Amino acid sequence: MTAGLTGGRRGAPTDQPTTANPPGQPRLRRRVDTHASALARMRTDLADPRHDLAVRSLAAQGTDEVSIALLDAWAVVADVVAFYSERVATEGFLRTATQLRSVRELARTLGYGLRPGVAAQADLAFTVETAPGAPEIATVDAGTPIQSVPGPGQLPQTFETTEALEARGSWNVLPVVDAQPQALSRGVAWLWLRGALGAVRPGDSLLIRGARSGFEAIDHRQVRRVQTVAAAPEGLDGWLQVGLDQGIAVIGPGFPAVLEDLQVDLFGERARLFGANAPDPNLLVVDDKQPPGSVPVTDTDSDGVPDGPPYAWAGYGVTSPLEVDGDHPGVLKDSWLALRQGDSTEIYAVTAVVRESAAKWTVSGPVTIATLTPDAGLAGFDRQRVSVLCTSSALAGGEQPDLGQLTGRTLVVAASDPPLPPGRRVLLRGREHLTDGSLGPAAVETATVATCDAAGSTMTLVLEADLITTFARQGLEVLANVAVATHGETARQVLGSGDGRTSYATFRPRRPPLTYVRDTTPAGAHAELTVRVDGVAWAEVGSLDEAGPDERAYVVQHGDDGAVRVVTGDGVHGARPATGQENVTATYRVGIGATGAVEAGQLSLLPRRPFGVRAVTNLAPSRDWAAPETIEEARGNAPVRVRALDRAVSPTDYEDVARGYAGVGPAHADVVWDGRAQRILLSLLASGATTPSVDLVADLRHTLDAARDPACPLDVLAGEPTWFGVRVEVAHDPARDRDGVLAAVELALEGTFGAPVRPFASPVTAAGVLLVVRGVAGVTACTMPRVLPVGSLPAPPLPPTLPVDGDAVDVLTALPGRWDGAPRPAQLLALAPGGIDLREMP
Repeated sequence: MTAGLTGGRRGAPTDQPTTANPPGQPRLRRRVDTHASALARMRTDLADPRHDLAVRSLAAQGTDEVSIALLDAWAVVADVVAFYSERVATEGFLRTATQLRSVRELARTLGYGLRPGVAAQADLAFTVETAPGAPEIATVDAGTPIQSVPGPGQLPQTFETTEALEARGSWNVLPVVDAQPQALSRGVAWLWLRGALGAVRPGDSLLIRGARSGFEAIDHRQVRRVQTVAAAPEGLDGWLQVGLDQGIAVIGPGFPAVLEDLQVDLFGERARLFGANAPDPNLLVVDDKQPPGSVPVTDTDSDGVPDGPPYAWAGYGVTSPLEVDGDHPGVLKDSWLALRQGDSTEIYAVTAVVRESAAKWTVSGPVTIATLTPDAGLAGFDRQRVSVLCTSSALAGGEQPDLGQLTGRTLVVAASDPPLPPGRRVLLRGREHLTDGSLGPAAVETATVATCDAAGSTMTLVLEADLITTFARQGLEVLANVAVATHGETARQVLGSGDGRTSYATFRPRRPPLTYVRDTTPAGAHAELTVRVDGVAWAEVGSLDEAGPDERAYVVQHGDDGAVRVVTGDGVHGARPATGQENVTATYRVGIGATGAVEAGQLSLLPRRPFGVRAVTNLAPSRDWAAPETIEEARGNAPVRVRALDRAVSPTDYEDVARGYAGVGPAHADVVWDGRAQRILLSLLASGATTPSVDLVADLRHTLDAARDPACPLDVLAGEPTWFGVRVEVAHDPARDRDGVLAAVELALEGTFGAPVRPFASPVTAAGVLLVVRGVAGVTACTMPRVLPVGSLPAPPLPPTLPVDGDAVDVLTALPGRWDGAPRPAQLLALAPGGIDLREMP
């Protein structure tokens, strides 16, 4: 705006304020006068030669002269009128209006209502009691409230389930099969065990049995001593990696020398044979008499002289049944037993066991007598030197961890009774599988079961869509007692009394804000409000102009303060409520927007616990909430309804329908060629440029399917955010506060290049960043900004580590939607949160 001269004592003429309004300006210039220009114009008129000299002489007088003071007062009136005339005209245009009510009313003339926001949504995992006597089925009714545990500075928030859930204890947690058969190659000196934590220690002996791969099923048996035990290596909970004293032996030449169908047993005890501590009978010879229980040794040399001591204990050799010293309750029929002496080891199966006491060879005590099969090889052992490995117990050694990744839509889980029904909503809980094969952070994803086929101890689940997350198979679980809940607490209220004589009767619910939940209508959300007159439900309509005289209809209007009004008809456009006493009632829900943004694990309180339910939690943060539409958002979204008319034909129409859908932020449509036909590829992000959920994308797709030509292929994908950082040095005006100027620079950069305001497929240049920095008041100079590519960031985005200046570029580009063997979404290039490295020039 061109400011006029102030009109001094002598009253020089002043330039008239300009009222030119080129298209596309954010401000309207309609101020036709100011105090200075009005006073100067009146002084000029007084000095016109047509007036008498006495009148002309007044033009040079100051405002202390009565006549000029009167003109000065009228100049103030002209200034005030011109000022408010410009403000009134400003509020009459959508581009320039500054008041929310003005924007709301202007949008209403286009048939568009400002979006009130969308309630947050969360997937809740219920845990059902499995103790004896607990009910087999627990029913969670629709509308069951779940309350959050508030964090610091927060208030408790109430969520309510959207539909009834039939929950079962067998569906609490279904572990995904994360193991594969273990096979040991010849010479391998380690093996995997599952669930044996604390049972196996260094020094223990293991019996390893298996069959050679590709050959006749010959039972290979070998005993190995445990050298090392590594519990949960590389984060593999529940697994042990056991190091052996020597490598695995595989009988027979050639390859493959691999043992399969492994079975591993732990020998829990090491014992001696009965009589191992018996004295030498030759020490008991008295007066050359043969000791009782001994026999003469018949082995002699060539001269007939006894070869060694003359006497030996009768029956002192090692034979079957085997006499194990002591009482060993763990030695059972069908258990295993091994004899070890020096480098020689023999393995036997126990076919029968007798426990009794024995007295011979001058010793007595309890003895465990085990019949062995086969009984060959026993004669080669010495009773006094052999060790007995017994009390065998089976270990889970037939499997090893499957360190691969899970992608696609098929997974195998432990069987449940009954199997999961098709259409069942489930949660997958595990850890990401990183590109280097290691385990990444914890991850949760929602899926829907398409089919479930049970076979033995496992079930094969086929999901309705491919998984987005690349899960590691280790520790992955499926939780199948899942219900969707939305933010909002149910309230019931008597709105008032109907009066059949009143037109456009207005009723006000006491507790704002009114909850809106997402649906598949063009608006993308509907109010959780039911109004009844004399117990009969009335229907909400977009405008009473569309309602007939007998139609029980009402409209919902929102005030700038969030208050809600329910307005009924006048008997011509919508029926009037019948006269009655407190006969107008409402059931509605309260809660919307950012207040429902709860973190994982906060939803855990059940004010009304369903019978049989032990606990509930949300494994992931709430999602898809949207704040009420701002003035700036409404400026762009209000014309959408007129342009698209709820129909999608051109790529712009797809963008308009998406941007007008509740909960959707930036959207971009491209026409791509897939090798056979052209197709529409719509890329979008949720409000605030956050990642949209699978449900939001699916609901928008459903809405578009009803508004488009089904012959045109369509892909709706979550957009791909890419990030950059900025490093720049600035000099500030010494008269201004340094910290204030630097903060203003950061605010300007975030307001221009932040993700919520950036379009898809739009480049960023160093020159563009320079213009923003230099446009900040108080910046006197700056270096050429360095634009630094950052790439992708974890969600939520973390402050990045900016590359060195040598990696800076003049231009960063973002790709549009494209076909690369499969549809690829458009990229949104934005300033990374915390990605500004702002320094002061030396």
